[in-house]
Amino acid sequence: MFERTADGNWVPFTIVPIGDLDGTEVLDFSDDGNTLYLLDSRGRDKAAFLAFDMATRRAKVLAEDIEADIVNVVFCDRVPLAARSVKDRAHWHPVDPDTAKDLALLTAYGAGDIEFLNIPEATVKLPRISSAIPQAANTCSSTARPVS
Repeated sequence: MFERTADGNWVPFTIVPIGDLDGTEVLDFSDDGNTLYLLDSRGRDKAAFLAFDMATRRAKVLAEDIEADIVNVVFCDRVPLAARSVKDRAHWHPVDPDTAKDLALLTAYGAGDIEFLNIPEATVKLPRISSAIPQAANTCSSTARPVS
């Protein structure tokens, strides 16, 4: 991967070995551009969700699962809410404290995989619990908060 310097030149930013190409993915920057969010499997058995500080060049693990790769992250206004791993069933790793509460409440409804629906015009995020029973699904609103 490369980055552009202040003078407009491109210089190497980081190297992703060929064995880690499937488990490493740049996801987004924070709104201020100071944090790079990525999935990263370099130097580890399973891909984790990391926040990379662009100033210090240090990474912080935001979510990991010892049994499965982190495969998806849900963002709201460039702020990570939760990361998902899948081993037999989906498992969400909350990153945001409000999302942790939402996921705990939804989990109390019973077995099923939780999915986040992204509706740009909505003022709330809408998690959905898809039941283990075929063709059954429940829809509910989580804690209301603006997404724009």
